[in-house]
Amino acid sequence: MRCHTPDLTITLAVFAFLTPPVAVVALIAAKLAEADYIKAAIEATKVAIGGFLIPFMFAYAPVLLFQRQELSSAMMAIVASVSCLLAFEISFVGYFSSKCDFFERFIALMSGISLFCFFILNKQLLFIRGLSLLAFLILIQIHKKKGLIREAKD
Repeated sequence: MRCHTPDLTITLAVFAFLTPPVAVVALIAAKLAEADYIKAAIEATKVAIGGFLIPFMFAYAPVLLFQRQELSSAMMAIVASVSCLLAFEISFVGYFSSKCDFFERFIALMSGISLFCFFILNKQLLFIRGLSLLAFLILIQIHKKKGLIREAKD
């Protein structure tokens, strides 16, 4: 096993260009879109929040760096990483298949936290809880989307 500290340092240094107060990328994007710099930087940070979690996932789940691991834990780590990123993005951006209200964003946040804690503590209960909350959120969004489609047809 090798040390993942350089990966963590490099990744966080790269993401520093997205977040305020530096936010060079957001400054360029705001200038091109003729938008407010701070609002663009905050939105860029919301969208990129998952990127800050990826180095920690690499440290706790070496299979994400293509290192050998037993099949069951490898599959759980891959599913948990994708689901965790999806849950955090839904929570911070506030949109999935339709706009999320506070309750849906809270469910997504709890799902993301449970899945991220699964990496650290390696407790399968956290994995199941995180996926269950995410599945519940997806069902809410599907039901909500069907209601919006019916309202639009009427």
